[in-house]
Amino acid sequence: EGLLAYGQEATMKEGTTADPLQRQLRVVQLCYDYVFLQARQKARAVLSSAEQARLQVLLRILRNDSDRRQHRRIALRLPAQVKTERGTLGGLVANLSGSGMFVALPCDLPAGATVQVCLADNAKRYVFPCVVVRQARGGAGLRFQGVPLEIRYGRRDSPPQRAAGGLR
Repeated sequence: EGLLAYGQEATMKEGTTADPLQRQLRVVQLCYDYVFLQARQKARAVLSSAEQARLQVLLRILRNDSDRRQHRRIALRLPAQVKTERGTLGGLVANLSGSGMFVALPCDLPAGATVQVCLADNAKRYVFPCVVVRQARGGAGLRFQGVPLEIRYGRRDSPPQRAAGGLR
């Protein structure tokens, strides 16, 4: 709730619309930034002072002080593509946190399986490498694993360009 409000405020400051989909995608962007910077830090990459400050702000936003979970869960309803060894499944992200997500799916995924979750709009696509940590009725709990990727689309006739994803 607070993070969605933060996403709405940040979106409004950027001068774009504050429709529900854009607010949810802003939350995805914030989680992407957090996971990306965490992965870089874990790989012992040197973060600039601006990146360190951003990581600290994101940690304060995403931190969960109310229960045993490290990060708060933010309820969403975003369509997703889940790529598995056997193909791609359509799903719906039900919640997202700084450490993972729950995706409603039409079939079960085995615990321990690695997947890639793709979330996209007309301008960007986010790809989160994940591992299935639990299977629940109607979906799967996924933990982020590795460095996420953000792909920004250029003009309609140009191929997608990678904005981030490798360790710098």
